[in-house]
Amino acid sequence: MRRPSVVSRYGVQQRKPAARKGSPLRCGSRLERQRELAEAKPDPSDEVEVEVCATCGVACPVQTDTRAYVDLIRQGRYEEAFEKIREFNPFPSACGLICHHPCEQECRRQHVDDPVALRHLKRFINEQVLGHRKQTRQKAEITHPETIGVVGSGPSGLTVAHDCIKRGYAVTVYDSQPKLGGLLACAVPTYRLRRDILQQDLDDILALGVEAELGVAVGTDITLDELRKKHAAVVLAVGLSESTDLPLENKDHPDVHLALPFLRAAALDESVAIRDHVIVVGGGNVAVDVARTAVRLGAKTVKMVCLENAEEIPAWDWERREALEEAIEIIHRRGPTSVVAENGRMTGLVVREVERVFDEDGRFAPTYFDERLSTIDAQMVIIAIGQRSNLSLTQGSGVELNQRGRLVFDLRTMATSAEGVFACGEVVTGAGSAVEAVASGHRAAQAVLSYLKTGRSQVAEEQEAEKVADLPEEVIEKVKRIRELRPDMILCSGETITVSDLPKEFKETVDNILHLEEIPANANLNETLDIIEKKMVERALKLTNYVQAQAAELLGIGKSGLNWKIKKFNLDVSSKR
Repeated sequence: MRRPSVVSRYGVQQRKPAARKGSPLRCGSRLERQRELAEAKPDPSDEVEVEVCATCGVACPVQTDTRAYVDLIRQGRYEEAFEKIREFNPFPSACGLICHHPCEQECRRQHVDDPVALRHLKRFINEQVLGHRKQTRQKAEITHPETIGVVGSGPSGLTVAHDCIKRGYAVTVYDSQPKLGGLLACAVPTYRLRRDILQQDLDDILALGVEAELGVAVGTDITLDELRKKHAAVVLAVGLSESTDLPLENKDHPDVHLALPFLRAAALDESVAIRDHVIVVGGGNVAVDVARTAVRLGAKTVKMVCLENAEEIPAWDWERREALEEAIEIIHRRGPTSVVAENGRMTGLVVREVERVFDEDGRFAPTYFDERLSTIDAQMVIIAIGQRSNLSLTQGSGVELNQRGRLVFDLRTMATSAEGVFACGEVVTGAGSAVEAVASGHRAAQAVLSYLKTGRSQVAEEQEAEKVADLPEEVIEKVKRIRELRPDMILCSGETITVSDLPKEFKETVDNILHLEEIPANANLNETLDIIEKKMVERALKLTNYVQAQAAELLGIGKSGLNWKIKKFNLDVSSKR
Protein backbone atom coordinates (compact mmCIF):
# COMPACT_ATOMS: atom_id res chain seq x y z
CA MET A 1 0.00 0.00 0.00
CA ARG A 2 1.34 3.42 -0.97
CA ARG A 3 2.19 5.55 2.04
CA PRO A 4 -0.11 8.54 2.50
CA SER A 5 1.07 12.02 1.69
CA VAL A 6 -0.18 15.29 3.04
CA VAL A 7 -0.41 18.75 1.54
CA SER A 8 0.47 21.35 4.14
CA ARG A 9 -1.45 24.59 4.55
CA TYR A 10 1.34 26.30 2.63
CA GLY A 11 0.80 24.21 -0.50
CA VAL A 12 4.04 22.23 -0.23
CA GLN A 13 3.47 18.53 -0.74
CA GLN A 14 5.31 16.47 1.81
CA ARG A 15 5.56 12.74 2.37
CA LYS A 16 5.36 11.65 5.98
CA PRO A 17 6.63 8.38 7.49
CA ALA A 18 3.78 6.09 8.38
CA ALA A 19 3.40 4.27 11.68
CA ARG A 20 1.61 0.99 12.07
CA LYS A 21 -1.15 0.43 14.56
CA GLY A 22 0.17 -0.78 17.87
CA SER A 23 3.37 1.18 17.37
CA PRO A 24 2.61 4.87 17.89
CA LEU A 25 5.38 7.36 17.33
CA ARG A 26 6.59 8.66 20.67
CA CYS A 27 9.20 11.03 21.98
CA GLY A 28 12.63 9.48 21.74
CA SER A 29 15.77 9.13 19.72
CA ARG A 30 15.77 8.39 16.01
CA LEU A 31 17.18 4.90 16.70
CA GLU A 32 14.36 4.15 19.13
CA ARG A 33 11.84 5.32 16.55
CA GLN A 34 13.38 3.11 13.86
CA ARG A 35 13.47 0.14 16.24
CA GLU A 36 9.76 0.51 17.02
CA LEU A 37 8.90 0.51 13.33
CA ALA A 38 11.15 -2.45 12.64
CA GLU A 39 9.69 -4.56 15.44
CA ALA A 40 6.09 -3.93 14.41
CA LYS A 41 4.34 -6.57 12.34
CA PRO A 42 4.41 -5.64 8.63
CA ASP A 43 0.72 -5.21 7.96
CA PRO A 44 0.47 -2.45 5.30
CA SER A 45 -3.32 -2.42 5.47
CA ASP A 46 -3.07 -1.11 9.03
CA GLU A 47 -0.88 1.86 8.15
CA VAL A 48 -1.89 5.14 9.70
CA GLU A 49 -0.22 8.49 9.52
CA VAL A 50 1.14 10.07 12.68
CA GLU A 51 3.09 13.30 12.85
CA VAL A 52 4.91 14.05 16.07
CA CYS A 53 6.12 17.62 16.53
CA ALA A 54 8.08 19.53 19.13
CA THR A 55 5.94 21.44 21.59
CA CYS A 56 7.42 24.73 20.38
CA GLY A 57 6.52 24.01 16.75
CA VAL A 58 2.95 23.06 17.64
CA ALA A 59 2.55 26.20 19.75
CA CYS A 60 3.68 28.46 16.90
CA PRO A 61 0.62 29.73 14.99
CA VAL A 62 2.44 29.13 11.66
CA GLN A 63 4.05 25.91 12.98
CA THR A 64 7.62 27.00 12.24
CA ASP A 65 10.12 24.15 12.23
CA THR A 66 11.98 25.47 15.25
CA ARG A 67 14.25 22.48 15.66
CA ALA A 68 15.48 22.79 12.09
CA TYR A 69 16.50 26.45 12.22
CA VAL A 70 18.02 26.19 15.69
CA ASP A 71 20.16 23.30 14.52
CA LEU A 72 21.22 25.26 11.42
CA ILE A 73 22.20 28.18 13.64
CA ARG A 74 24.24 25.81 15.79
CA GLN A 75 26.12 24.73 12.68
CA GLY A 76 26.74 28.32 11.63
CA ARG A 77 24.55 27.91 8.51
CA TYR A 78 22.83 31.25 8.99
CA GLU A 79 21.46 31.77 5.50
CA GLU A 80 19.83 28.33 5.51
CA ALA A 81 18.41 29.00 8.97
CA PHE A 82 16.89 32.25 7.72
CA GLU A 83 15.33 30.53 4.71
CA LYS A 84 13.87 27.87 6.98
CA ILE A 85 12.21 30.57 9.10
CA ARG A 86 10.97 32.46 6.04
CA GLU A 87 9.53 29.24 4.64
CA PHE A 88 6.82 29.52 7.29
CA ASN A 89 6.66 33.25 7.93
CA PRO A 90 7.14 36.12 5.44
CA PHE A 91 7.66 38.52 8.38
CA PRO A 92 10.80 37.09 10.00
CA SER A 93 12.27 40.48 10.92
CA ALA A 94 9.11 41.90 12.49
CA CYS A 95 8.37 38.71 14.40
CA GLY A 96 11.97 38.56 15.57
CA LEU A 97 11.18 41.72 17.55
CA ILE A 98 7.49 41.76 18.47
CA CYS A 99 6.27 38.14 18.38
CA HIS A 100 4.62 37.08 21.64
CA HIS A 101 6.70 33.86 21.33
CA PRO A 102 4.19 31.16 22.35
CA CYS A 103 6.88 28.70 21.22
CA GLU A 104 9.02 29.66 24.21
CA GLN A 105 6.08 29.34 26.57
CA GLU A 106 5.72 25.70 25.50
CA CYS A 107 9.44 24.91 25.27
CA ARG A 108 10.27 21.74 27.22
CA ARG A 109 13.63 23.22 28.17
CA GLN A 110 11.86 25.44 30.70
CA HIS A 111 11.46 22.40 32.93
CA VAL A 112 15.27 22.11 33.03
CA ASP A 113 16.38 25.75 33.32
CA ASP A 114 15.00 28.31 30.85
CA PRO A 115 13.22 28.11 27.48
CA VAL A 116 15.34 28.37 24.35
CA ALA A 117 15.33 32.06 23.35
CA LEU A 118 13.75 31.39 19.96
CA ARG A 119 12.57 34.94 19.25
CA HIS A 120 16.03 36.34 19.98
CA LEU A 121 17.56 33.68 17.74
CA LYS A 122 15.29 34.89 14.92
CA ARG A 123 16.44 38.44 15.55
CA PHE A 124 20.08 37.28 15.54
CA ILE A 125 19.65 35.49 12.22
CA ASN A 126 17.96 38.48 10.60
CA GLU A 127 20.93 40.63 11.53
CA GLN A 128 23.36 38.15 9.96
CA VAL A 129 21.76 37.80 6.52
CA LEU A 130 21.04 41.35 5.35
CA GLY A 131 23.25 40.96 2.30
CA HIS A 132 21.82 37.54 1.52
CA ARG A 133 18.28 38.90 1.57
CA LYS A 134 19.07 41.66 -0.91
CA GLN A 135 20.98 39.36 -3.24
CA THR A 136 18.29 36.67 -3.38
CA ARG A 137 15.31 38.94 -4.07
CA GLN A 138 13.72 38.22 -7.41
CA LYS A 139 10.40 38.67 -9.14
CA ALA A 140 7.99 35.76 -9.13
CA GLU A 141 6.92 34.31 -12.45
CA ILE A 142 3.26 34.96 -13.28
CA THR A 143 1.83 31.79 -14.80
CA HIS A 144 -1.95 32.31 -14.43
CA PRO A 145 -4.22 34.86 -16.13
CA GLU A 146 -6.41 35.42 -13.04
CA THR A 147 -5.52 38.24 -10.66
CA ILE A 148 -6.15 38.68 -6.93
CA GLY A 149 -7.02 41.84 -5.02
CA VAL A 150 -6.19 42.18 -1.33
CA VAL A 151 -7.74 44.94 0.77
CA GLY A 152 -5.40 45.77 3.64
CA SER A 153 -1.62 45.63 3.82
CA GLY A 154 -1.12 44.29 7.33
CA PRO A 155 0.60 40.97 8.04
CA SER A 156 -2.43 38.86 7.09
CA GLY A 157 -3.09 40.65 3.79
CA LEU A 158 0.55 40.69 2.75
CA THR A 159 0.88 37.00 3.64
CA VAL A 160 -1.96 36.28 1.21
CA ALA A 161 -0.17 38.37 -1.43
CA HIS A 162 3.13 36.61 -0.73
CA ASP A 163 1.69 33.09 -0.96
CA CYS A 164 -0.45 33.71 -4.04
CA ILE A 165 2.16 35.49 -6.15
CA LYS A 166 4.64 32.70 -5.41
CA ARG A 167 2.07 30.34 -6.92
CA GLY A 168 1.97 32.35 -10.13
CA TYR A 169 -0.94 34.79 -9.59
CA ALA A 170 -0.57 38.56 -9.98
CA VAL A 171 -1.64 40.35 -6.78
CA THR A 172 -2.56 43.97 -6.07
CA VAL A 173 -2.80 45.22 -2.48
CA TYR A 174 -5.01 48.22 -1.63
CA ASP A 175 -4.61 50.28 1.54
CA SER A 176 -6.01 53.62 2.65
CA GLN A 177 -2.86 54.46 4.62
CA PRO A 178 0.20 56.12 3.05
CA LYS A 179 2.52 53.32 4.21
CA LEU A 180 2.58 49.60 3.57
CA GLY A 181 2.39 47.30 6.58
CA GLY A 182 -0.95 48.04 8.23
CA LEU A 183 -0.80 48.67 11.96
CA LEU A 184 2.77 47.34 12.06
CA ALA A 185 3.80 50.49 10.19
CA CYS A 186 1.11 52.90 11.33
CA ALA A 187 0.50 52.07 14.99
CA VAL A 188 3.10 49.75 16.54
CA PRO A 189 5.54 52.09 18.32
CA THR A 190 9.02 52.38 16.89
CA TYR A 191 10.60 51.49 20.23
CA ARG A 192 9.13 48.02 19.66
CA LEU A 193 9.54 47.77 15.89
CA ARG A 194 11.96 50.01 14.05
CA ARG A 195 10.63 50.96 10.64
CA ASP A 196 13.85 49.95 8.84
CA ILE A 197 13.52 46.46 10.33
CA LEU A 198 9.91 46.14 9.14
CA GLN A 199 10.96 47.47 5.73
CA GLN A 200 13.20 44.44 5.24
CA ASP A 201 10.14 42.19 5.26
CA LEU A 202 8.13 44.56 3.09
CA ASP A 203 10.94 44.81 0.52
CA ASP A 204 11.10 41.00 0.28
CA ILE A 205 7.37 40.86 -0.53
CA LEU A 206 7.41 43.78 -2.98
CA ALA A 207 10.41 42.26 -4.76
CA LEU A 208 8.20 39.31 -5.73
CA GLY A 209 6.18 41.71 -7.89
CA VAL A 210 3.27 42.46 -5.58
CA GLU A 211 1.63 45.73 -6.64
CA ALA A 212 0.66 48.17 -3.88
CA GLU A 213 -1.88 50.97 -4.28
CA LEU A 214 -1.51 53.08 -1.14
CA GLY A 215 -3.76 55.95 -0.11
CA VAL A 216 -6.67 54.18 -1.84
CA ALA A 217 -9.73 53.73 0.38
CA VAL A 218 -11.88 50.85 -0.87
CA GLY A 219 -15.50 51.92 -0.57
CA THR A 220 -14.64 55.56 -1.30
CA ASP A 221 -11.96 55.82 -3.99
CA ILE A 222 -12.97 52.50 -5.52
CA THR A 223 -15.91 50.25 -4.64
CA LEU A 224 -15.70 46.65 -3.60
CA ASP A 225 -17.87 45.69 -6.57
CA GLU A 226 -15.35 47.33 -8.89
CA LEU A 227 -12.61 45.24 -7.30
CA ARG A 228 -14.68 42.08 -7.75
CA LYS A 229 -15.02 42.85 -11.47
CA LYS A 230 -11.32 43.61 -11.76
CA HIS A 231 -10.03 40.53 -9.93
CA ALA A 232 -10.91 36.84 -9.96
CA ALA A 233 -10.78 36.78 -6.16
CA VAL A 234 -10.75 39.47 -3.47
CA VAL A 235 -9.50 39.08 0.09
CA LEU A 236 -10.63 41.42 2.86
CA ALA A 237 -7.81 41.85 5.38
CA VAL A 238 -8.88 45.20 6.81
CA GLY A 239 -7.98 44.37 10.41
CA LEU A 240 -9.23 46.28 13.43
CA SER A 241 -8.46 49.79 12.29
CA GLU A 242 -10.68 51.84 14.61
CA SER A 243 -10.59 52.30 18.37
CA THR A 244 -13.62 51.55 20.52
CA ASP A 245 -14.99 54.59 22.33
CA LEU A 246 -16.43 54.98 25.84
CA PRO A 247 -19.67 56.76 26.82
CA LEU A 248 -17.92 59.23 29.11
CA GLU A 249 -19.42 62.49 30.22
CA ASN A 250 -17.47 65.34 28.52
CA LYS A 251 -15.77 62.82 26.22
CA ASP A 252 -15.74 65.46 23.44
CA HIS A 253 -13.12 67.47 25.31
CA PRO A 254 -10.17 68.17 22.94
CA ASP A 255 -7.75 66.40 25.31
CA VAL A 256 -9.67 63.11 25.15
CA HIS A 257 -8.14 60.89 22.47
CA LEU A 258 -8.57 57.38 21.07
CA ALA A 259 -5.66 54.95 21.09
CA LEU A 260 -5.18 54.19 17.39
CA PRO A 261 -5.30 57.79 16.12
CA PHE A 262 -2.81 58.69 18.87
CA LEU A 263 -0.45 55.82 17.99
CA ARG A 264 -0.87 56.48 14.27
CA ALA A 265 0.10 60.13 14.67
CA ALA A 266 3.16 59.16 16.71
CA ALA A 267 4.18 56.43 14.24
CA LEU A 268 3.85 58.75 11.24
CA ASP A 269 5.80 61.53 13.00
CA GLU A 270 2.80 63.83 13.04
CA SER A 271 2.45 66.54 15.65
CA VAL A 272 1.07 65.21 18.94
CA ALA A 273 0.23 67.71 21.69
CA ILE A 274 1.15 65.70 24.76
CA ARG A 275 0.20 66.96 28.24
CA ASP A 276 2.20 66.65 31.43
CA HIS A 277 -0.19 64.29 33.21
CA VAL A 278 -1.76 61.53 31.11
CA ILE A 279 -4.26 58.79 31.93
CA VAL A 280 -4.62 55.78 29.62
CA VAL A 281 -7.91 53.92 30.02
CA GLY A 282 -7.43 50.20 29.39
CA GLY A 283 -5.31 47.26 30.47
CA GLY A 284 -4.38 45.51 27.24
CA ASN A 285 -1.22 45.49 25.16
CA VAL A 286 -2.39 48.46 23.09
CA ALA A 287 -2.95 50.43 26.29
CA VAL A 288 0.63 49.66 27.32
CA ASP A 289 1.86 50.83 23.90
CA VAL A 290 -0.07 54.08 24.35
CA ALA A 291 1.25 54.64 27.86
CA ARG A 292 4.89 53.99 26.93
CA THR A 293 4.54 56.17 23.84
CA ALA A 294 3.21 59.00 25.99
CA VAL A 295 6.30 58.70 28.19
CA ARG A 296 8.52 58.98 25.13
CA LEU A 297 6.64 62.03 23.88
CA GLY A 298 7.41 63.88 27.11
CA ALA A 299 4.58 63.23 29.57
CA LYS A 300 5.76 63.72 33.16
CA THR A 301 3.36 61.18 34.67
CA VAL A 302 1.42 58.41 32.97
CA LYS A 303 -1.20 56.25 34.68
CA MET A 304 -3.15 53.31 33.31
CA VAL A 305 -6.68 52.84 34.66
CA CYS A 306 -8.26 49.42 34.07
CA LEU A 307 -11.21 47.36 35.26
CA GLU A 308 -9.15 44.24 35.92
CA ASN A 309 -7.00 43.33 38.89
CA ALA A 310 -3.34 42.35 38.54
CA GLU A 311 -4.22 38.72 37.72
CA GLU A 312 -6.99 39.56 35.23
CA ILE A 313 -5.29 42.36 33.28
CA PRO A 314 -5.05 41.23 29.63
CA ALA A 315 -1.64 42.77 28.84
CA TRP A 316 1.16 40.24 28.55
CA ASP A 317 3.29 39.95 31.69
CA TRP A 318 6.43 41.35 30.08
CA GLU A 319 4.51 44.30 28.64
CA ARG A 320 3.16 45.17 32.07
CA ARG A 321 6.57 44.70 33.67
CA GLU A 322 8.25 47.05 31.19
CA ALA A 323 5.55 49.66 31.79
CA LEU A 324 6.18 49.53 35.52
CA GLU A 325 9.92 49.87 34.91
CA GLU A 326 9.21 53.14 33.13
CA ALA A 327 7.39 54.48 36.19
CA ILE A 328 3.94 54.02 34.63
CA GLU A 329 1.41 53.51 37.42
CA ILE A 330 -1.32 50.90 36.88
CA ILE A 331 -4.54 51.59 38.81
CA HIS A 332 -6.64 48.43 38.99
CA ARG A 333 -10.36 47.93 39.55
CA ARG A 334 -11.50 51.35 38.42
CA GLY A 335 -13.90 52.29 35.63
CA PRO A 336 -14.10 55.86 34.25
CA THR A 337 -17.36 57.76 34.28
CA SER A 338 -16.64 61.39 33.35
CA VAL A 339 -13.98 63.92 32.44
CA VAL A 340 -13.56 66.91 34.76
CA ALA A 341 -12.77 70.29 33.18
CA GLU A 342 -12.42 73.79 34.60
CA ASN A 343 -12.42 76.86 32.36
CA GLY A 344 -12.02 74.58 29.35
CA ARG A 345 -8.94 72.77 30.70
CA MET A 346 -9.06 69.14 31.76
CA THR A 347 -8.22 68.61 35.43
CA GLY A 348 -9.14 65.00 36.12
CA LEU A 349 -10.99 61.77 35.43
CA VAL A 350 -13.79 60.53 37.69
CA VAL A 351 -13.70 56.76 38.25
CA ARG A 352 -15.84 54.32 40.19
CA GLU A 353 -14.73 51.17 41.95
CA VAL A 354 -15.25 47.86 40.13
CA GLU A 355 -17.05 45.06 41.96
CA ARG A 356 -16.23 42.36 39.41
CA VAL A 357 -15.29 42.14 35.73
CA PHE A 358 -16.58 38.69 34.75
CA ASP A 359 -19.76 36.82 35.64
CA GLU A 360 -20.04 33.26 36.96
CA ASP A 361 -19.65 31.88 33.43
CA GLY A 362 -16.48 33.86 32.78
CA ARG A 363 -18.15 36.32 30.42
CA PHE A 364 -17.20 39.99 30.40
CA ALA A 365 -19.94 41.64 32.45
CA PRO A 366 -18.46 44.28 34.77
CA THR A 367 -20.40 45.53 37.77
CA TYR A 368 -19.55 48.58 39.87
CA PHE A 369 -19.95 50.20 43.26
CA ASP A 370 -21.63 53.32 41.89
CA GLU A 371 -21.33 55.23 45.15
CA ARG A 372 -17.57 54.72 45.44
CA LEU A 373 -16.29 57.54 43.26
CA SER A 374 -12.90 59.22 43.16
CA THR A 375 -11.09 61.67 40.90
CA ILE A 376 -7.63 61.11 39.42
CA ASP A 377 -5.69 64.20 38.35
CA ALA A 378 -5.20 64.33 34.59
CA GLN A 379 -4.66 66.80 31.76
CA MET A 380 -5.11 64.26 28.97
CA VAL A 381 -7.06 60.99 28.64
CA ILE A 382 -6.42 58.35 25.97
CA ILE A 383 -8.99 55.57 25.59
CA ALA A 384 -7.51 52.15 24.73
CA ILE A 385 -10.24 49.64 25.59
CA GLY A 386 -10.52 47.80 22.29
CA GLN A 387 -10.71 47.96 18.50
CA ARG A 388 -13.19 47.31 15.74
CA SER A 389 -13.22 47.00 11.96
CA ASN A 390 -14.44 49.61 9.51
CA LEU A 391 -16.67 47.58 7.19
CA SER A 392 -18.34 50.46 5.37
CA LEU A 393 -16.64 49.20 2.19
CA THR A 394 -19.13 46.28 2.09
CA GLN A 395 -22.20 48.47 1.53
CA GLY A 396 -24.03 47.46 -1.64
CA SER A 397 -21.45 44.78 -2.46
CA GLY A 398 -23.27 41.56 -1.63
CA VAL A 399 -20.93 40.93 1.31
CA GLU A 400 -23.28 40.43 4.24
CA LEU A 401 -22.86 41.52 7.85
CA ASN A 402 -24.52 39.84 10.81
CA GLN A 403 -26.66 41.54 13.46
CA ARG A 404 -23.53 42.59 15.37
CA GLY A 405 -22.12 44.30 12.29
CA ARG A 406 -19.49 41.64 11.64
CA LEU A 407 -18.72 39.75 8.44
CA VAL A 408 -20.80 36.69 7.67
CA PHE A 409 -17.84 34.33 7.37
CA ASP A 410 -17.09 30.61 7.14
CA LEU A 411 -13.89 29.80 9.02
CA ARG A 412 -13.63 26.44 7.26
CA THR A 413 -13.45 27.99 3.78
CA MET A 414 -12.28 31.51 4.73
CA ALA A 415 -15.13 32.73 2.46
CA THR A 416 -17.64 35.52 3.00
CA SER A 417 -21.23 35.43 1.75
CA ALA A 418 -20.21 36.87 -1.65
CA GLU A 419 -18.83 34.69 -4.42
CA GLY A 420 -15.06 34.96 -4.72
CA VAL A 421 -14.65 37.22 -1.68
CA PHE A 422 -12.60 35.89 1.22
CA ALA A 423 -11.43 37.35 4.52
CA CYS A 424 -8.60 36.86 6.99
CA GLY A 425 -6.79 38.45 9.89
CA GLU A 426 -8.26 40.29 12.84
CA VAL A 427 -11.39 41.33 10.94
CA VAL A 428 -12.55 37.72 11.41
CA THR A 429 -10.38 36.36 14.23
CA GLY A 430 -10.54 39.32 16.60
CA ALA A 431 -7.56 40.99 18.21
CA GLY A 432 -4.38 38.95 18.17
CA SER A 433 -0.68 38.99 17.45
CA ALA A 434 1.22 39.56 14.22
CA VAL A 435 2.17 35.90 13.83
CA GLU A 436 -1.47 34.87 14.34
CA ALA A 437 -2.42 37.25 11.53
CA VAL A 438 0.23 35.61 9.34
CA ALA A 439 -1.28 32.19 10.09
CA SER A 440 -4.73 33.45 9.10
CA GLY A 441 -3.25 34.85 5.88
CA HIS A 442 -1.75 31.46 5.02
CA ARG A 443 -5.16 29.79 5.40
CA ALA A 444 -6.88 32.43 3.29
CA ALA A 445 -4.26 32.13 0.54
CA GLN A 446 -4.77 28.36 0.43
CA ALA A 447 -8.54 28.91 0.20
CA VAL A 448 -8.14 31.42 -2.65
CA LEU A 449 -5.78 29.14 -4.57
CA SER A 450 -8.20 26.26 -4.20
CA TYR A 451 -11.09 28.46 -5.36
CA LEU A 452 -9.24 29.66 -8.45
CA LYS A 453 -8.35 26.08 -9.34
CA THR A 454 -11.76 24.47 -8.77
CA GLY A 455 -14.20 27.36 -9.08
CA ARG A 456 -15.75 26.79 -5.66
CA SER A 457 -14.94 27.39 -2.02
CA GLN A 458 -13.76 24.22 -0.35
CA VAL A 459 -13.30 23.17 3.24
CA ALA A 460 -9.59 23.09 4.01
CA GLU A 461 -8.37 19.86 5.52
CA GLU A 462 -5.89 20.48 8.27
CA GLN A 463 -4.08 17.76 10.11
CA GLU A 464 -3.69 18.17 13.85
CA ALA A 465 -0.07 17.56 14.74
CA GLU A 466 0.59 15.29 17.69
CA LYS A 467 2.70 17.02 20.32
CA VAL A 468 5.71 15.26 21.72
CA ALA A 469 5.24 14.10 25.31
CA ASP A 470 6.40 15.99 28.39
CA LEU A 471 9.91 15.33 29.61
CA PRO A 472 9.92 12.60 32.27
CA GLU A 473 11.31 13.65 35.65
CA GLU A 474 14.19 11.19 35.38
CA VAL A 475 15.20 12.77 32.06
CA ILE A 476 14.99 16.32 33.44
CA GLU A 477 17.43 15.35 36.20
CA LYS A 478 19.96 14.07 33.66
CA VAL A 479 19.86 17.01 31.24
CA LYS A 480 22.95 19.18 31.44
CA ARG A 481 22.23 22.66 32.73
CA ILE A 482 23.59 25.63 30.82
CA ARG A 483 25.90 27.80 32.88
CA GLU A 484 24.80 31.41 32.65
CA LEU A 485 27.42 33.76 31.28
CA ARG A 486 27.82 36.51 33.87
CA PRO A 487 30.60 38.13 35.92
CA ASP A 488 30.40 36.00 39.06
CA MET A 489 33.21 37.80 40.84
CA ILE A 490 34.73 41.29 40.68
CA LEU A 491 38.06 42.43 42.13
CA CYS A 492 37.67 45.56 44.23
CA SER A 493 40.53 47.16 46.23
CA GLY A 494 42.29 43.84 46.47
CA GLU A 495 39.17 42.10 47.79
CA THR A 496 36.78 39.81 45.95
CA ILE A 497 33.08 40.65 45.98
CA THR A 498 30.37 38.51 44.42
CA VAL A 499 27.45 39.67 42.34
CA SER A 500 25.14 38.71 45.20
CA ASP A 501 26.88 41.36 47.34
CA LEU A 502 25.97 44.13 44.91
CA PRO A 503 22.96 46.41 45.35
CA LYS A 504 19.76 44.93 43.92
CA GLU A 505 19.40 47.49 41.09
CA PHE A 506 23.00 47.00 40.01
CA LYS A 507 22.76 43.22 40.22
CA GLU A 508 19.74 43.16 37.91
CA THR A 509 21.66 45.31 35.45
CA VAL A 510 24.97 43.47 35.57
CA ASP A 511 23.25 40.16 34.81
CA ASN A 512 22.82 41.30 31.21
CA ILE A 513 26.50 42.04 30.58
CA LEU A 514 28.96 39.34 29.61
CA HIS A 515 32.30 41.10 30.00
CA LEU A 516 33.58 43.81 32.39
CA GLU A 517 36.38 46.31 31.95
CA GLU A 518 39.40 46.30 34.26
CA ILE A 519 38.81 48.11 37.54
CA PRO A 520 41.60 50.30 39.04
CA ALA A 521 43.18 48.64 42.06
CA ASN A 522 42.71 51.71 44.27
CA ALA A 523 38.98 52.09 43.61
CA ASN A 524 36.64 51.69 46.55
CA LEU A 525 33.35 49.82 46.33
CA ASN A 526 31.17 52.79 45.28
CA GLU A 527 33.74 53.95 42.74
CA THR A 528 33.93 50.41 41.37
CA LEU A 529 30.18 50.20 40.98
CA ASP A 530 30.04 53.55 39.19
CA ILE A 531 32.90 52.63 36.82
CA ILE A 532 31.31 49.29 35.89
CA GLU A 533 27.85 50.82 35.56
CA LYS A 534 29.13 53.59 33.28
CA LYS A 535 30.98 51.05 31.12
CA MET A 536 27.85 48.93 30.82
CA VAL A 537 25.71 51.89 29.76
CA GLU A 538 28.31 53.03 27.22
CA ARG A 539 28.60 49.52 25.80
CA ALA A 540 24.84 49.06 25.57
CA LEU A 541 24.43 52.38 23.74
CA LYS A 542 27.23 51.52 21.33
CA LEU A 543 25.89 48.02 20.61
CA THR A 544 22.47 49.46 19.76
CA ASN A 545 23.77 52.39 17.70
CA TYR A 546 22.59 54.74 20.45
CA VAL A 547 18.94 53.74 20.09
CA GLN A 548 18.04 54.33 23.72
CA ALA A 549 14.95 52.11 23.85
CA GLN A 550 17.01 49.13 22.65
CA ALA A 551 19.90 50.00 24.97
CA ALA A 552 17.46 50.08 27.90
CA GLU A 553 16.13 46.67 26.88
CA LEU A 554 19.67 45.28 26.67
CA LEU A 555 20.45 46.56 30.14
CA GLY A 556 17.16 45.26 31.51
CA ILE A 557 15.95 48.66 32.67
CA GLY A 558 13.28 51.11 31.57
CA LYS A 559 14.09 54.05 29.30
CA SER A 560 13.52 56.51 32.12
CA GLY A 561 16.13 54.61 34.14
CA LEU A 562 18.56 54.81 31.22
CA ASN A 563 17.97 58.55 30.87
CA TRP A 564 18.83 58.97 34.55
CA LYS A 565 22.08 57.03 34.12
CA ILE A 566 23.03 59.07 31.04
CA LYS A 567 22.65 62.24 33.10
CA LYS A 568 24.43 60.70 36.08
CA PHE A 569 27.53 59.88 34.05
CA ASN A 570 27.27 62.97 31.82
CA LEU A 571 27.27 60.86 28.63
CA ASP A 572 26.99 62.67 25.31
CA VAL A 573 24.49 60.76 23.17
CA SER A 574 23.01 63.58 21.07
CA SER A 575 25.90 63.67 18.59
CA LYS A 576 25.95 59.87 18.20
CA ARG A 577 22.41 59.44 16.85
